[in-house]
Amino acid sequence: MDYSLLWLAWRQKNGLSECTERICAAPRSPQGKAALWELREGLAVMSGKSPEVSASPMAPCISLAESDGDGEVYSIRSTPDGIEIAGAGRGLLYGVFSLLRKLALGEAITEETS
Repeated sequence: MDYSLLWLAWRQKNGLSECTERICAAPRSPQGKAALWELREGLAVMSGKSPEVSASPMAPCISLAESDGDGEVYSIRSTPDGIEIAGAGRGLLYGVFSLLRKLALGEAITEETS
């Protein structure tokens, strides 16, 4: 039995922001790399095309700001250049999940800290 579709099963979504076409990230940790992978895969399913990934900032984009450590705290905020998800280790991954959930549900992207 294939359970892969039960976890974060994203669906095609119309009307996504232009910033979802590009991800600005240079992950260092395994969790940061997992966060980038999850974000890229989720956006690809929702938008119907794989987002461009760049290590250098290119507006508009979703930016992953990885800090040192392995905490569970993250923040999501809108910026003039798009959306920034910041966190260390698991926190960055949790922030990505939170943003993807908001996009899937059509919720506004407001500042969020957890």
